[in-house]
Amino acid sequence: MTVQILLRMDRVDLAAKKHAQMAKLDDDSTITLLMGASVALAQGGDGVADAVQSYKELIERFHPSQPLLNGLGAALMIQGKYAEAEKNFVRAMGMVRCRRGKVS
Repeated sequence: MTVQILLRMDRVDLAAKKHAQMAKLDDDSTITLLMGASVALAQGGDGVADAVQSYKELIERFHPSQPLLNGLGAALMIQGKYAEAEKNFVRAMGMVRCRRGKVS
C-alpha cells in the first residue's frame, strides 16, 4: 500500500526504493509483482516491457481481473500497441457488464 500511496503522490523514486525493499524479502510474491508493474509503468522507458510481462504472468496465475487487464492495457498503450491494449480494456469492461447482469 505504501508503494501505491507514493505513486499517487508522484514520488516514483521513493516508490521504486520501497519496491526494491519488498523484492529483497520475496521477489516472487503476488504483491511484489503487482507493485513492480505499477512502479515500472510510472517510470516508463524500458521498464514498461517488464510491467507487461508481470501483468501477463499475474493473469496467467490468477485468471483475468479488471485491475490486471487495465494495467496490462495501460502498459501496452505506453508501448504503442493500441489494438492489443484496446482488447484488454474491452475485456475488462465486459467483466463489469457480466457482473451487473447486462451481458450483451
